[in-house]
Amino acid sequence: MQKITIDNKIDTVLFHQITDKLARVFRVNTTKQRIDSVHIKSNMCHLGRIGIFPKSIHKFLVNLKRTHKEIFETLAKDLVDKHLPNE
Repeated sequence: MQKITIDNKIDTVLFHQITDKLARVFRVNTTKQRIDSVHIKSNMCHLGRIGIFPKSIHKFLVNLKRTHKEIFETLAKDLVDKHLPNE
């Protein structure tokens, strides 16, 4: 399914539709973009759904720990241990 989507360039259409909708819902100013954010699409092609999900959870938890330590400390230890083994 992933190969068919990429071969027919449906991934680009889906990516733009989803990101546009999320930007509207969360009122994100898209006039400024971080340079590293352009890597999201290429990672989607290489990692697939299964690879992106744990990587996203890991990054979210790292940022939560850094920016909202009090909320991070309320998370279940087994959840944190599962996704942040090297932290």
